[in-house]
Amino acid sequence: MVDKTEELILLGCDNKNYLIYDYDFNLLYNRKFGKKISFITKYDGKFIIGDHFGDVSVLNYRSTECVTPSDSPEDIAKDDKVLVPYSHYSTITASLIDNDALFTGDKDGKIILNSMNNLHEIRSILLSHKICIDIVDHKFLVSLSIENTIRIWCLSTCSELLCINLPITVLTNDSNEGSDDPIGYNLSCDYTKNLIVVPYCNHLLVIQFNFDNLELRDNLVFKLPFVAQSSLFVDDELYLIDEYSSLYSVELDSELGVKNKENAKKGNSQHSNSLPSSQFSTNMAVDLQPLSDPKVVEPRLLYDDQKRNRGVKINITKHVNV
Repeated sequence: MVDKTEELILLGCDNKNYLIYDYDFNLLYNRKFGKKISFITKYDGKFIIGDHFGDVSVLNYRSTECVTPSDSPEDIAKDDKVLVPYSHYSTITASLIDNDALFTGDKDGKIILNSMNNLHEIRSILLSHKICIDIVDHKFLVSLSIENTIRIWCLSTCSELLCINLPITVLTNDSNEGSDDPIGYNLSCDYTKNLIVVPYCNHLLVIQFNFDNLELRDNLVFKLPFVAQSSLFVDDELYLIDEYSSLYSVELDSELGVKNKENAKKGNSQHSNSLPSSQFSTNMAVDLQPLSDPKVVEPRLLYDDQKRNRGVKINITKHVNV
């Protein structure tokens, strides 16, 4: 999570650690949670933590505390922990906050919408998807799932609008064959540039999609010099985290050749198929164009994790409160 108000970077890892850095990557906060963390964010002075067992916890954030050693006792926080009832019965794989709403997705294909003001209130449950979610312009929810689809949802009605079918190679990782670990998949969106970005293995799939008209315009594939485990748009700039927990930035215009929103509206749109996108929706699906040969791109290294913590999954929660 990137907190623009307090200029903080918040990370949760599946080794149970959660950390806060400032924008200069000085470590401000380092604690250990009782379970593997699938997402973490900060809201109204509190930590919101989702774990691999499907529970959501609320912990007080004490900004005046000193940095705690990573081998500190587990933060069970009996006095200030709140669990969201009837939330998920499987691993939480994705999360984000939009104003006063908390969205969480799980491996069973549910996306649950909770109220941040009252986490016991479940506003809606979206079915048939999982893995990764993102918010676009406070209007759309975009989700990615391992059945090789991207789905666009309307936030006001909590209904599915469109399904994009991906080539099966996008979400196939030979090095992860036989594994049921979903954290290797990621998705991020940018409304200003009309982009949906999906990092997979050492590649970056960039989809040009007109959100206003729900039109698929084009797609490009780029080859990275590393395996990206997470991606996030901040102020129209794309950031990537590799498998060693190092941070990179990508210049979309110069390096990827992606233009602004007006240029993204140009070109041929893809028309929907005549079949519903799933048994839960009457809306149409559209197939992504065949993937082109990847172009090599060199992202700029911003922060190198000297510990080289390969295998430590870092889970980013996007906070789009305005």
